[in-house]
Amino acid sequence: MIKKDGAKRVRIEERLDAIASLVDRVKERNPLVHNITNLVTMNDCANVLLAIGASPIMADDRREVEEIVSRSKALVLNIGTLQKRNIKSMLLAGRQANEMGIPVILDPVGVGVSEFRKNVIDSILAKVDISIIRGNVSELSYIGGYDLKCKGVDAVDEEDCIEREKLAGIVARSYECVVAITGKT
Repeated sequence: MIKKDGAKRVRIEERLDAIASLVDRVKERNPLVHNITNLVTMNDCANVLLAIGASPIMADDRREVEEIVSRSKALVLNIGTLQKRNIKSMLLAGRQANEMGIPVILDPVGVGVSEFRKNVIDSILAKVDISIIRGNVSELSYIGGYDLKCKGVDAVDEEDCIEREKLAGIVARSYECVVAITGKT
């Protein structure tokens, strides 16, 4: 038992060291990160990026998104507050990022709640190569092809879901990307 706890502590320390190293690299490089994001969390997203040493820009007008993403090191697409204008912008920016080899991070907020959101995510996933998908169990279950009842941005009870690791693997293999599941664990 002591060995397992000690080994677990070492693995956690190694992971924390790796994260600290990555944050140091971000601070050194100060990358511009283009966000087409949720109005509810826009300020938080900008402040988190600033806190780790990145330089955020929040731009969703289709007249500038391709130019801005071409100067960026990453693109974040968040469908939390969808509007007709930012859907087109997400697709334009996503395709530009793909052409330039810039990673695209997708946050499919509340995707299972409405047909509108489902259609938007289906369109993004069909037209843009995503590098990272981050979402809760409900959101990723929709993307993974499972019919879970979503109530919004909150995940359904985890007992009602398939195993988290299995779900992450299914989505990662389907879209050839990294998957991050948010939630209690």
